[in-house]
Amino acid sequence: MNTLIKHVQTRLFKVPLAEILVDAKHGDHSHFELITTTITLENGATGTGYTYTGGKGGYAIKAMIDHDFGSGPCR
Repeated sequence: MNTLIKHVQTRLFKVPLAEILVDAKHGDHSHFELITTTITLENGATGTGYTYTGGKGGYAIKAMIDHDFGSGPCR
């Protein structure tokens, strides 16, 4: 019972922090980035997953997902 992916939607959110956090390795953190991906199958089933960053790299993660699943400009 195989079913194919019909649609992939990837979203990037920049979530502000209530106060700036600082650490010695990464510096100041004013926000974190949340990347969500919702996959819809041909049979109508959907699922959503997520990952996050400490404020950098979210655009790269979104671009890789869009590229690999064909929903971005490299389709």
